[in-house]
Amino acid sequence: ACRTAEDARWVAELRAEGWEIVPVEDLRPEDYPALFEGLENPSYQHCFKKLHLWDLARRLGRRMDRVLYVDSDAVVVGDLQAALYSPELEPPRSGVAMSPDYDWRAGRAARASQGATGRHTADAAAAAAFKPGSYCNAGVLLLRPSAAVHRELMSQLSGYRSRGLAEQDLLHDVFTAAGRTRVLDQGYNAQKWIRICAPDMWSGYDLKVIHYNNAKPWSLQAAAAGAVEPCFAAENDECADLVCLWHELFAEGRRAKPSP
Repeated sequence: ACRTAEDARWVAELRAEGWEIVPVEDLRPEDYPALFEGLENPSYQHCFKKLHLWDLARRLGRRMDRVLYVDSDAVVVGDLQAALYSPELEPPRSGVAMSPDYDWRAGRAARASQGATGRHTADAAAAAAFKPGSYCNAGVLLLRPSAAVHRELMSQLSGYRSRGLAEQDLLHDVFTAAGRTRVLDQGYNAQKWIRICAPDMWSGYDLKVIHYNNAKPWSLQAAAAGAVEPCFAAENDECADLVCLWHELFAEGRRAKPSP
């Protein structure tokens, strides 16, 4: 069931455009009392729903060889055929494929140090500001649904405490730390902070998906009133072109919407 009338309106529009909606339940804090402690953002508790991606074949009642998941704060800007069909990008049978996670705090600090270290040194530090240990970002996931993997993930939740990033920490601990993650090119999850902190590196990406993590390109206040307006607050004023791109693509999608 939709939590708000606004959610129900968007679900109805998606269905009208031909999307198949699969309701997914939230994990209940009373069932997992430690799971939601220390999250960087309380809304991250909903991110644990992603674990049910490995259960998607059962929920839909059909065989599925691959699932490509994209966060709702990301937008597709390139060809995803290779991720969906290429043997070279086959996801691990008992793991996941993800792109590296950019450490925006380290990247911003590197850019801020330009006056003391010089531009070349600051740019190099910003370009290297990815999280250690092959830590990946869960905004885009390529996976093979598996009942066994789904059971494994769910079994890890009892007593689990993330380090602030919810399911992303869990996927790292279960998959990446155990060598079960295939690393995707950064273009499949081009986090906007890379564009802000390391624009030269960004310009070399073959962009497939742009991920608007942290401040969103739309105004949350306007969205609450049912409107869609740009947001240039916080760090978004440093990537205004990406904000405008999101709204151009949104407008195109609305114009292409089929007639009822």
